[in-house]
Amino acid sequence: MEKFVLVISLCFILFGCSEEADLKSNSDKELLEANTEKDVPVTEIVIEPTELILHESAYLLDSVMSDITGDGKEEEVLLYISPSPFDEETGEAIWWEDLHLWQLVVKEGERTYPLFNNNSSGILSFWISQDPEKRIILVDESGTQLTVSELKYNEGVFQKDDLVDTGVTHERSSVEW
Repeated sequence: MEKFVLVISLCFILFGCSEEADLKSNSDKELLEANTEKDVPVTEIVIEPTELILHESAYLLDSVMSDITGDGKEEEVLLYISPSPFDEETGEAIWWEDLHLWQLVVKEGERTYPLFNNNSSGILSFWISQDPEKRIILVDESGTQLTVSELKYNEGVFQKDDLVDTGVTHERSSVEW
């Protein structure tokens, strides 16, 4: 299954990328504006628990259990994509739309944290660190742009900090796995 997702991801990068220059979501922009009113550094976004509405065709691409909050209980980290990359009847891979909705969510009991809830023309992936300070590293490959973000849980909220944001890139490695 991992090889299949990797192959689908690589095919999408090769054939499905668009030339859109500014793919930052309105959601992130709104959160940044709200955070400037709270004296939070401009590069850092605070994500509070909220009700998340999943798109009707959301497909659960990945699910991981990990103690992200440090309370000794495992939270559920879920990655959804819409539309589904698979045909419902045959189970075969299909070509995605040019833009699709990615949703990365942490569920802690009744609380839901939407860490990423945006349209993208690329691929979203995440890693969970195992060092003493738990964090999620989020990589958004959106067509011609690459963003690497760090998400840390602190006192009931997640703090998102963009570590790398390339803007529009013109060259990239074409190494195949």
